[in-house]
Amino acid sequence: MWVNFQEKHEFNPIHDHKGALSFVIWMKIPTSHKEQKEISFVKGSNAQHFVSNFCFVYTDIIGNIKTLGYGMEQSIEGTMVMFPSRLNHQVYPFFKSEDERVSISGNIGLEPI
Repeated sequence: MWVNFQEKHEFNPIHDHKGALSFVIWMKIPTSHKEQKEISFVKGSNAQHFVSNFCFVYTDIIGNIKTLGYGMEQSIEGTMVMFPSRLNHQVYPFFKSEDERVSISGNIGLEPI
């Protein structure tokens, strides 16, 4: 288990984890995805659906790369998402806030008895 402290412009590139399950709990979200996508350099770009968000990346049954994002809003503070550790995911940067984004993450390993 670990705590992530992210400041404006910081992000986590696409990655996966070891173990059986991973989780994230969003403790503090200093921005609103709805407001972030209205920033002038984001608005109208292909980044507006991703800016400031947590996103899973996977391949569908016919080989297309797909994404599933969680819009970072203060209303999801305290929410926990658990997922298979090998599922690729990433966290996009946020802008126009001097506050930190804080989350708790961890991995759960299973061993045969």
